[in-house]
Amino acid sequence: MPGMVGRQEASALMEVQQANEIFKLVSQKSVALSAMRRLRNMSSKQTKMIILDNLPTAYFVDGDTGRKETTKMAWKNKFITAEEIAVIIPFPESVIADSSFNIENEAIPSIVEAFATKIDDAILNGNSAPASWPMGLIPLTKNQGNVVSLAANETDQDLYKKILGYDGLFHAVEKDGYMVNGLIGSLGMKAKLRGLTDTTGRPLSIGGNDIDGMKVNYVMNGTWSDDDAYMIAGDFTKAVYAMRQDITIKRCTEGVIQDSAGDIVYNLMQNDMIALRFVMRLGWQVANPVSLMNPDETSRYPFAVLTKQAAPVLKKITFTVQDAEETPNPIEGATVSLGDVSRVTSSTGKVEISVNENYSGTYIVAKDGNVKTGTTGVVTEDKAITVTLA
Repeated sequence: MPGMVGRQEASALMEVQQANEIFKLVSQKSVALSAMRRLRNMSSKQTKMIILDNLPTAYFVDGDTGRKETTKMAWKNKFITAEEIAVIIPFPESVIADSSFNIENEAIPSIVEAFATKIDDAILNGNSAPASWPMGLIPLTKNQGNVVSLAANETDQDLYKKILGYDGLFHAVEKDGYMVNGLIGSLGMKAKLRGLTDTTGRPLSIGGNDIDGMKVNYVMNGTWSDDDAYMIAGDFTKAVYAMRQDITIKRCTEGVIQDSAGDIVYNLMQNDMIALRFVMRLGWQVANPVSLMNPDETSRYPFAVLTKQAAPVLKKITFTVQDAEETPNPIEGATVSLGDVSRVTSSTGKVEISVNENYSGTYIVAKDGNVKTGTTGVVTEDKAITVTLA
């Protein structure tokens, strides 16, 4: 095939074991992946998660001959979609020939950092994420209303309570029927925790490295901003990821490398260069199973975020669902889904879903078997979208 090395001609740069070691480094370097639960590898691009949606109810029996009541259980599906992450590193052949060190070993740390950074930004914030992925753990949590905000002039004691006290960060998760087993925070939060003192100036035992006996994973790759959140806490067994394809590596000696505009940057054969191409495919999802503490999916969530008082407001998309009459009527009870957030329209036919600035995703509107999809476009401000169902 012109312009590329064919499958038969491409020789493996590294053994499978070495490629697996690179993925282990990526999963360790990525704060999100290291906190989440890994599922078994996917056998196709999309895999289904079955989630409990309705709990059974038990009853006391009245006397020896009393009738036993029936109950029901319900499940629903969520899907994990594998998307590709890749990076190409070109080297001049002369550099490789003249180097006194192993180029491959020198490149691996940069590759690991690049993959981990992109994964964290997509999973935590939803930035540059594929449309098939959830919109990001932080905006998802904000959509569910699990937000604890710091007030102006918070004392150290106030901050302590905002994290561990009643109606605090941990309690927001516990009220929905989940237990906090993981924490991710910004470096700004680490400084706040490290500097906590009581009213006499003595350090509080909360420290900067762990809270309530749990280690705090701090994001140090530039993908986390204090303006978005200080910390996220939750049941990370409910945040899962799965691999479709572990990291593969190819050495390419022919072909071209183009920029985002399609212009040729390097011609490997003409420029006497070698390119190393690293590819992996994975997907992630958040399970939000029903709990005895909160059966309402629209307000229940296994995560909560701590934000500053003046945290930026997410951009609101107002969906209006209407029929196709000459004078359109609002449709009540239609389900609008975007980035793993689902809302049901009221009698006005409207729902609101909040997203990060510059978010772009695909929405699905459904009612009684009628389904319509569309894209939000890049969201730079609050916007309204009208959807007409036949």
